Amino acid sequence: MPDTEETIVALIEGASERYGALDNVVNCGFMQLKEGYVHETDVEAWDRIFAVNMRGDFLMIHHSLPHLLKQGGAIVTVVSAAGASGAVAGAAYTSA
Repeated sequence: MPDTEETIVALIEGASERYGALDNVVNCGFMQLKEGYVHETDVEAWDRIFAVNMRGDFLMIHHSLPHLLKQGGAIVTVVSAAGASGAVAGAAYTSA
């Protein structure tokens, strides 16, 4: 997996330079693996889902917010309804 933080910083800086400012950010990345039940989910799958679904959103907000505060922009994060309802065989995805 490439360095997510490095990629996000490059994306934000590149967009800001190309368009003169960063007005808005939409977080809409997610990952769902075939997990099974919690006792069947391996740690690597759990960590990978959280890295994409939680850390990715955090890093995007963390690095874009200074630009957006200058502009008065907005952040929209799209989430799954699974987070509210849960699932018997998908604890990592529904938790993230």
